[in-house]
Formats: sequence, structure tokens, C-alpha cells
Amino acid sequence: MSPIKASHIALFSILLIAVFLLGFWGGQVSMLSVNDDQVVLNSPTVLGDEFSSETSNKIASNDKDTLQSLTGQSETEANITDANTLADSTQSINSNEISSRFEALKNSPNANALLALLVDIASSENADDMQYFARTMDKLRQLVSEDPSAIQALLDNFVLADADDRSPYYVISVLQGADIPNRMQIFEGLAQQLLADSSNSSQEKFLHLVSSTGLQENNQTISNMLAEIALYSSMETSNRLYALDLLMPYQLDTGQKQTIVDDLKLNINSMEESQRSYAIENLMRFSEPANRETMAREFLSTRNDLSTRVAVLSSLHSGTLQPSSNLKDQLFTIASNTSDPLSSHAKHALMHVFDINKNEYEQLNSGR
Repeated sequence: MSPIKASHIALFSILLIAVFLLGFWGGQVSMLSVNDDQVVLNSPTVLGDEFSSETSNKIASNDKDTLQSLTGQSETEANITDANTLADSTQSINSNEISSRFEALKNSPNANALLALLVDIASSENADDMQYFARTMDKLRQLVSEDPSAIQALLDNFVLADADDRSPYYVISVLQGADIPNRMQIFEGLAQQLLADSSNSSQEKFLHLVSSTGLQENNQTISNMLAEIALYSSMETSNRLYALDLLMPYQLDTGQKQTIVDDLKLNINSMEESQRSYAIENLMRFSEPANRETMAREFLSTRNDLSTRVAVLSSLHSGTLQPSSNLKDQLFTIASNTSDPLSSHAKHALMHVFDINKNEYEQLNSGR
């Protein structure tokens, strides 16, 4: 054999070994690239022509089973993953927007812009945005403490906003937390401005203002405004019941209280279930104490819906309705009937409102 041919053969042998090792290594890489969670589609050179062609054909055919076997995910799971990725991207953009707006307002504060930022932060689905909520609130409180025009801007926003908007809630919170010496006078002026407009929306905002600030406690004018709503506003809105919740019976004279009781009795059966329970509690509050037990026993009847019956127990817990032997006997009957949906509520009221002895306590626990 000539030296030239021997060298050719040796070179050829080395190439064969290299190809074999390359193919073996490629197979190992392809095996390492597949796990329970994902598939890494490497280049055809590494995986080999046969595997690359097969993979391409299967993916091109939209074979769902093949996709799941290759990726460890169903098509639905893959779509959810894509959607989550898109949502994360959107949240990141929103977070950057919140951050940019806050930084811009930090050195050039504007009351309306800061208020709008508060609303947007509160409605953001990105938890990272909440770090700016307290900082924005503090910045707005600092601004209204230093600039009376900022106070007026917030008051104007409160008056003009729709009742369903979030901004009025934040306006009250900002003004309550700011260093404003004449805060209550500002709230009283705002209340009178709201009631100058007789719209349902202005009434709702007035009631929220009073509820948040307690204006009615030491202000007869505000109490009279609440009484007007409680006595004369339409029963078709929730404003009347809301106003009643903010009033105490001693703030009304006997004639006014009787008007409220008569109207509630007349309309209570036509109210929605969610409103009826509030109406019953207020009916108890504004009725004469001597008449409350009779009404309570009637409302506890199984003929009534659960919310009506629960309202009686709420009146017991609040102290509006005083415990009596008749009510005690009626509640024991209800508590012993485990098929009655009020049973557990009655048991709780007996144990926490009424004076019961050990035998009665054991009777309640035994379910008799």
C-alpha cells in the first residue's frame, strides 16, 4: 500500500469517528433539551435531519396531541400562557405609566391631576402600582394644606362628579387627612351646595359626605336636611333609607317619627329584599318602644323571608329591640328546628342577648 493511500485511509477513518461523535453528541443534546415543562427546538444540524423534519411536519399539521407531547402543554394551556405573558406586558406598561405620571407631578403638583392618578392607581390590576397610592395621597394632602385653590379644585370635582365615580370618596379622605384648620366649615358649605341641587346624584353625594364626616351629630341644619330626605324623598331610591340610617330618633319630633313609621309600613312589602331588612331595622328604631315587640314577633314568622327575620335579630343585637320572655320562647322554638334557616341565628341571639340558665344553654347545644 502506497504512503499516499494509507494517509487517505487514515484521514477517512478520522472523519468517520468525528461524524459518529457529532451525531452521538447531537442525540444527547436533543434528549437534554426535552423535559416535563418545555421543548427546545434546536437547529437541524444539532438534532439531525430526521427529527427536524418530523417535528416540522407534526407542528405544521396542528396535531394537538403531538403539541402536548412535545411541549408538556395542551393548546389551551399554551394559549393561557401567551395571554398571561401579554397581560404581564400590559401591566408593566401601565406600571411605567403610573410611575411616570407620579414623577412628573411630584415636582409640579396639580390637584385634579393627582386626584385622577389616585383613581387610576386604585383601579389598576397591577399590585406594583399600589406603592404610589399612599405617596400620591400624601402629596395631594400636602398640596391642599398649602394652597387654598387646590381645596377649591377638589370641592368642584366632588360637586361635578357622578355619584358612581370614585373621586368623591378620595376628595373626602384627602381633606380629612390634610392640615386644614377650618375643615368642618368647608364640609358644611359643601353639604349646603350639594342640597341646592335636588338631583338624586347630589343627594347621594350629600349622604356620603355626612356619613364620612359625622356632620349631623352636632349640626341641626344638617340634621334637618337629613330629615327632609328621610320624610319626603322617593321610596324608589335608597336615599331615604340611607338618610334614616344617619338619623337618631331623638332628632325628630313625634309627628315626624310617626310619618316615617307609617310610610315604612306602607311600602315595606314592595321593597327589594336587600332594602327590606334596612327598612325593618329603621321601623324598629323609629317606632314607640311599646310597639316593637309585637312587630318583631310578626316579622320572625316563617311566612317571611330570611332577610326580614334576620333584621329582627339585628335589632336585638343593636339594643333597639329589648329581649322579652315572649321573644325568648319564640326564638327557642326556632333554634330547636334545625330545618329552619334562622335556627343558628336564633341560637346565637339567645346565647348573646338573652339571660339564659345552664339548662337552657345545654338545651341549645343538644339541639333539642
